[in-house]
Amino acid sequence: MGIRVRSTLLDALEWVDYAFQPAGEAPPDDVAYGRQRHSATVVDDEANVPPKSCESDGIIGLGARPVAVYTADCL
Repeated sequence: MGIRVRSTLLDALEWVDYAFQPAGEAPPDDVAYGRQRHSATVVDDEANVPPKSCESDGIIGLGARPVAVYTADCL
């Protein structure tokens, strides 16, 4: 992996463990993420197993499974 990018804002949230993944790199096998549609739909991580199994724009992680949200680089 190339340069490791950090966020001052996210670093201030001590309870958040995060990482930015380079475009085109495959996500981890056990990650939960939905089919994003610019909605207000939020689900828990179990609802997105397997990945993209439902439409959601927010995911709440209830256990140890990592969750992902895809964003543009202009976030």
